[in-house]
Amino acid sequence: MDDIEIALWVNWIAGREYQVSILRSPFGLGTHRFVVPESSSLLTDIEAGPSEDQRDVRRRARAADRSPLLELREQGDELSGLVFAGENRDPFRRSMDLAIQTGAWLRLRLTFQNAPAAADWPWEALVVEGKGQFLANLPRVSFERTPGLAQSVAPPPVRRNGILRILILCASPEGFHKLDIKREKARVAAVFRKAGIKIKVIAVSNRSALDKAGAASIPFDILHVICHGDFEENGGVLLLEGEAGASRLTSRELTALLRRPPALVFLNACHSARGAHDPFSGFAESLLRAGTSAVIGMRRPITEKAAQEFAPEFYRYLAAGEKVAHALAKWREQSLRNEADWAVPVLYLGCEDFALLTSLETSPPTSPDPKPQRPLWVLAATLATLAAFALTALVFFTGESSDPRCPSPRGLDLPMVFIPAGSFDMGSDKEKVERPVHRVTITKNFCLSATEITAEQYAKALGAAAPAEGGSTQGRHGVAGHDSLRRSSSEARARSWLPTAHRSAMGIRRTRRSSGRRNGKSGRRR
Repeated sequence: MDDIEIALWVNWIAGREYQVSILRSPFGLGTHRFVVPESSSLLTDIEAGPSEDQRDVRRRARAADRSPLLELREQGDELSGLVFAGENRDPFRRSMDLAIQTGAWLRLRLTFQNAPAAADWPWEALVVEGKGQFLANLPRVSFERTPGLAQSVAPPPVRRNGILRILILCASPEGFHKLDIKREKARVAAVFRKAGIKIKVIAVSNRSALDKAGAASIPFDILHVICHGDFEENGGVLLLEGEAGASRLTSRELTALLRRPPALVFLNACHSARGAHDPFSGFAESLLRAGTSAVIGMRRPITEKAAQEFAPEFYRYLAAGEKVAHALAKWREQSLRNEADWAVPVLYLGCEDFALLTSLETSPPTSPDPKPQRPLWVLAATLATLAAFALTALVFFTGESSDPRCPSPRGLDLPMVFIPAGSFDMGSDKEKVERPVHRVTITKNFCLSATEITAEQYAKALGAAAPAEGGSTQGRHGVAGHDSLRRSSSEARARSWLPTAHRSAMGIRRTRRSSGRRNGKSGRRR
């Protein structure tokens, strides 16, 4: 089922005046202008929790009688009334009802044109009209932010060597709240290992180590940041470990040190997703323009407890094959309703929503081109030759047939006789041992059989005359029949099934050599 998308274009006019247009929806377009009241809650900051338990370097007091969740609901009510009014009301309402009825995903795609203040509004806290329920807490509702100047078209990564490469930038400098970096790193890595995904994790804590990691030949797939964050006039900053305390890292410096930004950047630090007056100074804008496909950052301060729980849960959905926006939406749906931390993380996309791991897991492995197969008759002939050679060696040493199941020599006879008749010199006492001659045959069912034959049959098979009666069958080389082999006709040699190398291995070609002593001068045999 296709997603139902509502594309909103947010444009700053002047002062506190804005214009929001619906550029895409199943029920038409719309536009509406409004002015934010001077006393609006959208112009105030909301603390996510006690300041001493935040990844924020500032120590700002919050009224004890004001709950972050109540303030978030006020902002969501006011923002819904300002944006979805006039021409925007009907397309939004009908699109939301259609998504609920069909069970499809409802995607709110927000594009900000020269409106950094509007990007900081809690769009994820929009309240459903007439129900008093947060839109982000409904099932299958995702929010995606796209800066107007971002032109990222980076595709999903391709995992090298089947390994997901994760770079963790973690720092907890002295003088600030101590972060449990070790626990978060272990939980993030455990999520992927439990899902059966091979990962390589590299952790750095300062500029020099980050510069060295960014110069790696293989780019990283995920950058996960664990540190304190702050907001300045020109955008957010990250606090790393330095020689003299904390070292402030801006978005431009981070992009320059990475060289090739990963496909997904997770900034688990306060104020890391806040917009800046300079559209090129925010972390999301800078990373998306450099080639990152998705950036997750914190719109406001976030508590240490929420930050520790958010990252593993998000990666768990991501490792299961969910798209980035869907994984974040499912975490919001399952988050606690009595806290306001679920509205702090926001997602910036520089391209269409994508699944970081599904395409990698399901893509078929690449293999080299298969070698061309030989014809069947070539394989059969090779196997027959090897089998005959093996049987020859067996008969030579045992003098018996190797396959009693094929007693009859029916089929095709091998004209080459492997074991000649005669006597052999065994030991120093010149003991004479007689061994018979065998004829090897291959039956119709490709069985091998060895049958004893006489010396006359042996000579006839080779096309040569048998030795004279009473003559010695002992050749000068100790094997009878070698002289006959030398005088055998070309017709007899052509009838042999064995190649030259096999005949040589059986001693047939040894007749070309002399067993005499070496000539001391020439070094050659006589």
